[in-house]
Amino acid sequence: MTTHGSVDRHDAHEVAGTHDARSIVAPHDALVAARHAQERLCAALRGRPGVCGVGLARRGDGYALRVNVVHPGVRVPAVVEGVPVEVRTTGRLTAHPAR
Repeated sequence: MTTHGSVDRHDAHEVAGTHDARSIVAPHDALVAARHAQERLCAALRGRPGVCGVGLARRGDGYALRVNVVHPGVRVPAVVEGVPVEVRTTGRLTAHPAR
C-alpha cells in the first residue's frame, strides 16, 4: 500500500467450511488486478498537486482504489483497468514519530 493509513470500507465475513475453489481463487485474482491498477494509478498521479496517497479498499467481494486528496476537486479517473476509484478528502497527512 502506498498511502499513509487506510480504512477498509467493507469487511468480508466468512463462514468456516463453506469455501469452494472459486471463492478462494476469485478474491485473490481481484486483489492481484487491484494491485496492478494501483501501480498504474500511482504512476499517473505521481507529482500531482493535492494527491497525498493511493491505496486499496475492500468493496463488496472485490477491491477499489482509494485516493486520498488534500482538498475536494482534485481530478482522478473514476475507473482504472476495471477497478473503481474512490476519492477521500483527508487534508494534508503527516507522519508522527513513534512513542
